[in-house]
Amino acid sequence: MNLFDNPKSFYTLYTDGECCPNPGNGSWSYVLFNDNEKIIEDFDDIEGTSTCNEAEYCGLINGLQACLDREILEITVLSDSKMCVNQLNGLWRVKKDHLKPLHSKAIDLMRQFGSIEVCWIPRDGNLAHRD
Repeated sequence: MNLFDNPKSFYTLYTDGECCPNPGNGSWSYVLFNDNEKIIEDFDDIEGTSTCNEAEYCGLINGLQACLDREILEITVLSDSKMCVNQLNGLWRVKKDHLKPLHSKAIDLMRQFGSIEVCWIPRDGNLAHRD
């Protein structure tokens, strides 16, 4: 049986982004788990010059797109970025102009899911965080 035969399966997407210094060399990552806690996809990439917040959004956007490409439409997203989580949940405004297109792209992707929840987790619990 294929992992994707059951459309009711529950998936968890961990996302992360960072750069050093800020702004500086940015990177992002995501890890997608199925309901049996098996890794479906683990991916990271270098963004180039960015801010930490841009890198956080890039990890999220690329993770959401990976889910949609796999026709996964019910997920929980876990991120250690309080800013991204609160902006995506409509609790905080997007104040920085350079983040507005990234926020809009993330919201557009989120609208394509049947069920999506975006939650904050501490960094040490983020399985997408790279040391």
